[in-house]
Amino acid sequence: MELSDLSVPAAIVQRLKDSGFDSVEAVTSAVPREVLGIRGIGPKALIAISAALGAHGLSFAEDTYAPYVCAREGTAANDVKLTDLWLCDECASDFETRPFGGTGPEYVGSSIGGYCMNCVEDKPSVSIRQWLLCSGCARLAQSFGQSVIASRGLLSAWNGSLAERTGVELVETDPPRLNRFVRGSRVADKQSSADFEGRLIATGKPVFGIEQKTGQAGLGPAAVSPMSRFQLDCSDCDDIAAVAEREDMPVFLVHAQAIQRAKPPTRLWLPVGYWWTDGYSMAAHCLSVANRGREIRPAAYYDVRIFKPLATFADYIEQGGVEEFRRRVEAEGRFPAMYPGQARQLRR
Repeated sequence: MELSDLSVPAAIVQRLKDSGFDSVEAVTSAVPREVLGIRGIGPKALIAISAALGAHGLSFAEDTYAPYVCAREGTAANDVKLTDLWLCDECASDFETRPFGGTGPEYVGSSIGGYCMNCVEDKPSVSIRQWLLCSGCARLAQSFGQSVIASRGLLSAWNGSLAERTGVELVETDPPRLNRFVRGSRVADKQSSADFEGRLIATGKPVFGIEQKTGQAGLGPAAVSPMSRFQLDCSDCDDIAAVAEREDMPVFLVHAQAIQRAKPPTRLWLPVGYWWTDGYSMAAHCLSVANRGREIRPAAYYDVRIFKPLATFADYIEQGGVEEFRRRVEAEGRFPAMYPGQARQLRR
């Protein structure tokens, strides 16, 4: 079969011949990156050649050194590597079905008793499973249990004496779940909402929302791994304002600290502390807005003194703080801008 038999422009055929690819067999023995190395052959030309080969049931040679495809993002990248995840069968099935888009693990080890990295429960049967993930997805998947245990801990910390004091209980409305990621957007299962709602125990009426962010750093000089400044993606700030607008209620921010401890060969997360703040404090103490390291998405950076211990949120509620926050928003006609230039406003 001659190169001229391929349905590609004559100019492409000539460039192939000039580079020593004088037959179809020579082209099919090459890997795509070798063809892309030819002067004048770009991605579009490569696609055209691949399609022309495919019309004859042919293809380029398999590249032994090609980057692996990330199971969560569905794209190849040089930082994609095998990632170890200790999971129970239920969480493993959920990971395979949703965030990994039906891609099964590359390897499943023998079952043992230990902690699942996702649901953070001591299970009689967990197994090490390996998926091919890029560095960002690997970090997220291996640390996702941090958000799960932090949410569980917040409910435990509040829905006792603090709920009795205030007459308000916390209800988890948006449990943390690892979603599939498509470059430039997130595939979510439902409309975004506050992570928790504060509801009157007597009537069940929602009176405020809480957005929780979790990390390994704490607040205060005596904290385990104290943070020097607090970082929040501008998109997260926008989400808080959007939920407040849609639900017509104040939304507050809680920072949760959770640390990882070893339970060989598995690991677990432990909640350590909780602190809260409000949009007006954030607006008054935003230090800067800059792109996150190695990423193009902007984040707002705040003085850590905006946060107060969770127990003081009960004082705030008892002293009428939630109602005062609502009145101020109504008077100003907008939810507070949590970083300079935040565009979203309440439409009243």
